[in-house]
Amino acid sequence: MNATIFIVIPILTLLMFELGLNLKVEDFKLFKYRPKPVLAGLIGQIVVLPALAWLIGWALHLEPVFLIGFVLIACCPGGSSSNVFSMIAKGDVALSVSLTACSSIIYHEEIKSGSTHEILAKVIDYDEETKIATIESRNAFDVGDYMEILSPITENVPFRIEWIENENGERVDKSRNPMDILRIPLEHKVRKEDILRTYRKEE
Repeated sequence: MNATIFIVIPILTLLMFELGLNLKVEDFKLFKYRPKPVLAGLIGQIVVLPALAWLIGWALHLEPVFLIGFVLIACCPGGSSSNVFSMIAKGDVALSVSLTACSSIIYHEEIKSGSTHEILAKVIDYDEETKIATIESRNAFDVGDYMEILSPITENVPFRIEWIENENGERVDKSRNPMDILRIPLEHKVRKEDILRTYRKEE
C-alpha cells in the first residue's frame, strides 16, 4: 500500500501531466470527421472484451465467483494507465483518452439507469436432505428479504429468507457482519461458490 502511494501514484501523476501537455483541442475535433475508430474501440471494450473473458473463463472451467470477477474486470473501462501506455507506444493518445471518457460515461449511465444487484453472500455448502445452505455473508440482509441465486449453470431463482441461523445454531433476525458463516433454508439446489444477491421484483 505504501509503495503504491509514494511511488506509483506520483509517477502516474507526472506521466498524466506530460500527456495532457502534449494534447491539443484540435486532436479531439478530428473525431467529428472520423467517428469509426471511436465506435470500433467502444465496441471492442464494451462487447468484445467481456465476451472473450466469458469464453476464456468457460474454457478454463473457472468457479462461478472467479468467472464473474473475470468478466467484471473485462467490463471495466480503460483507465489512466492505458492512456500513458498509448503515449509511450507513440499511439493515438487523443483516441485513447476519448475512449476512456466515452466508455466511463456509458458504464456510469447504464449502472445509474438500470437496477443494480448487491452481492449478499456466497454458498459454501448445501445439504440436499435438510435443504439448508451454509453461506458466507458479504453484505447486510434481514429475515424476510428476497434473494436471488446467481449460478452459471442454472437460471436465476428468487427466494425469500425464512430464517437465519448463526454458527452457534442460534436463530438471528439479520446478518450485519461480512464473512459471517450462516445457515438459511433453501428449497432450490445450489452448489459451492454460487452467489446470492439482492432480488428486485418488477413493479
